[in-house]
Amino acid sequence: MKLVVRLLCFALVSISAQLWASDVAGRWKNQYGSTLEITDSQPGHFTGVFTTAVAVTPDCIGYPAPLEGVINGNAIALNLNMAGCTSPSVIAMTGIILPDELGRQRLQTQALVQFKGQEQWNSQILSTSFFYRDDADTKVSN
Repeated sequence: MKLVVRLLCFALVSISAQLWASDVAGRWKNQYGSTLEITDSQPGHFTGVFTTAVAVTPDCIGYPAPLEGVINGNAIALNLNMAGCTSPSVIAMTGIILPDELGRQRLQTQALVQFKGQEQWNSQILSTSFFYRDDADTKVSN
């Protein structure tokens, strides 16, 4: 009986998290001031724009880099190319959308920044960011 109750609770939490997170469209902002503006193009796929507030290449600060991504439940992956602002880098991000301790939607990401050219100690950078909906009062809806 306990196992059945645990499985049922897990299933309900999983389903509600997937339904809640599947609406990834909107404007998200991270702790550095960078933004993701995501629009849904079809179920499971999205496009949008990433605008960075910090960059090794100064011309990239404020540059709206086009992005493409996929979503599966509350897991997302996206990629973008910074060539449009003369940066020699591409970025891949993966993340998960979960409520934070206050019930706000939080997109926690890991980003891999790959610089073109020869392999050097600093040609790959890994970073973690926490994006929140630009409307900070967005809560988990049940």
